[in-house]
Amino acid sequence: MPQKMQDIIDEILKCSVDNKKVFGDYIAATIFKRNKNALYLNSTERCAYCLCSVNNETERNESVLFIFELLSVLRELEEQHLIFVIPSTSNQGMYLFYEGRQFLRSGQDPEKDIIDEENTVLIKSDSNISIVSNAGQELLTGVKLPDFCINQIGYYFSNIILPGNRLNSYKNRGYLTEEQFNTKRALFRSRVANWIAITIGCFTISLGLANSCDSKTKNLIEESKKDGIVCDSIQQTDTSTTSNINKETDQMKDSSQVIQTSKSIN
Repeated sequence: MPQKMQDIIDEILKCSVDNKKVFGDYIAATIFKRNKNALYLNSTERCAYCLCSVNNETERNESVLFIFELLSVLRELEEQHLIFVIPSTSNQGMYLFYEGRQFLRSGQDPEKDIIDEENTVLIKSDSNISIVSNAGQELLTGVKLPDFCINQIGYYFSNIILPGNRLNSYKNRGYLTEEQFNTKRALFRSRVANWIAITIGCFTISLGLANSCDSKTKNLIEESKKDGIVCDSIQQTDTSTTSNINKETDQMKDSSQVIQTSKSIN
């Protein structure tokens, strides 16, 4: 969950049953920063605008998507009974949720509402909403939000939101519902089990290869020893044979000498 969303939940946890502020005003300082973004809601005319930076297209897209994501999270929290939406006694038809807003009062021009003591104004027209400084500089410009989310914005932002008893446990679980937490824990255990199985498998294979190498080495050593014994036997046989041949040769030489001597005597 994004840090900004976690900050909103932390702020809801601080909210007491004595709170009289509607959620949009209560949370404005956390998410609708001065000269950064704002949210305009007109329940009477059934329109809503996300006011964003004038020249930064990326910020505009992120601000609009954040509103959608926040509505989704609030709906999920309510369905899980982690928050409770209490109807407000206010009958306002128009809201501006903005950190810099101190009040919202009509000026001389019906299309301009003064929002602070510096005479920063909210300018309304048929096609757009904008916040303009007293020097005439456009600070924020509006992006009209789809009709399907107007009821949700009015429901959550213009009413009081209180934390349920289990919202603190939700935070302690890492901003996860009990079901999400159990699923994540089961997935983690499954991954750990898989890694253990893979590790054991690799170890078993390595051990098998090591044993196989040891066995082959022993066989080679034994074969080398056998080859050495055979070679020794062959060498001994060759030596014995050579010795016998030499002996026979010597005997033949001796016999020949005897014969020659005998002839010479005769």
